[in-house]
Amino acid sequence: MWICVQCKRKNADNNDHCSFCNCHKPIRPDNYCDNPSCSAYKVLVPFEQNYCNECHSATVVFKEIEKMC
Repeated sequence: MWICVQCKRKNADNNDHCSFCNCHKPIRPDNYCDNPSCSAYKVLVPFEQNYCNECHSATVVFKEIEKMC
């Protein structure tokens, strides 16, 4: 089971797209702040987290999802 980053709904593991909003299943297992000037740069955060707690920049997974959806 995976949770869609866009609509936050649960999907079956074998689904490549969200059954509700058609967003692609995320492919990157690591999620972190991608802002080099942030004190939390490259510090792993939960996969479902969209923004860094320190600098509020989008996380790498969220940036990737925005491109796909």
